[in-house]
Amino acid sequence: PTRSLSAMFSDGRLAAFIREHVSAYVNNYERANATLCALYRDRAAVREFVDAARANDGQSGFNRLTSLLITPIQRVPRYSLLLRDLLKTHASEYDDDRVPLELALDDVCAAAAHLNDSKRAAEASAELERISGNCTSRVAQLLDTRSAAHEAHNFAARKFTKPLQCMWCGKLVWGLSKQAAQCVHCNYVCHKRCALSAPLTCVGADAAAA
Repeated sequence: PTRSLSAMFSDGRLAAFIREHVSAYVNNYERANATLCALYRDRAAVREFVDAARANDGQSGFNRLTSLLITPIQRVPRYSLLLRDLLKTHASEYDDDRVPLELALDDVCAAAAHLNDSKRAAEASAELERISGNCTSRVAQLLDTRSAAHEAHNFAARKFTKPLQCMWCGKLVWGLSKQAAQCVHCNYVCHKRCALSAPLTCVGADAAAA
């Protein structure tokens, strides 16, 4: 049987698909792309397969493959553009298709917003995981330092007459007041704010202790 134009979009399946499947795909896209890049770089068999496919279909090989990964994500805003175009060109004010298409557009836009919220939540979770890992590593360093305290830097505030490069962040250390921290054992120089993040091991501490 012939279906109306609105019936193709008004059953809610498109929006449901975006919420349930595209959302998970978007959240894992960066990881999947990084995995693909690593495989292409490190596995000769993967490179040979991709390059052979390029030779067979005339496409751009690896670049073509990575561009395909982003395609499902790029489709989502195009759905709303399609529905807006249908409303503009094919559904008049009194057309039976108009209201169902408007409802479908609202549903797809809501699904796209859900996708964006899900992506932001996944990014926030990944950032928290990264920070947690850094904190864990830092705590381990501090514990190691506690067991060998003589290896730690002994920083003192310093003022230099000419700009120096911070040995931690690489930016210049300058200012009218004592903006620098310098280890009295190994002369390691950094911003005072960078002293909390600088490497804990002092190469000159053992010599000073001796």
